[in-house]
Amino acid sequence: MTPCRKCGAPRVAYNDAGKPGAFRYACRPCERARVQAHRVKNPDRGVSSLQRRAHKAVENALIRGTLHRNPCMVCGTQDRVQAHHEDYSRPLDVVWLCPTHHKARHREMRCNAA
Repeated sequence: MTPCRKCGAPRVAYNDAGKPGAFRYACRPCERARVQAHRVKNPDRGVSSLQRRAHKAVENALIRGTLHRNPCMVCGTQDRVQAHHEDYSRPLDVVWLCPTHHKARHREMRCNAA
């Protein structure tokens, strides 16, 4: 086995990004510690419980048929549209955006917040 680059312990092969038998650079405990330290250092980067509830509400509404996917409001494509929440406290108030415009909208929101 290949040693961990942090502590020298043997690394166990596990599925990394869909590649069977792939290795990470660190063993699981070191990787877990790295992720926890990152979360402590960057608390605003994670998904909050309010966001999770909003995402789940949209998912359930789509399954029930009470909410329907619409084309991207910017370019009009119907391919892989995603629900975008301007306000997570209103979970079913969404606009539909393709992945490109969804990322761009979040970039705008981050720039305006700073």
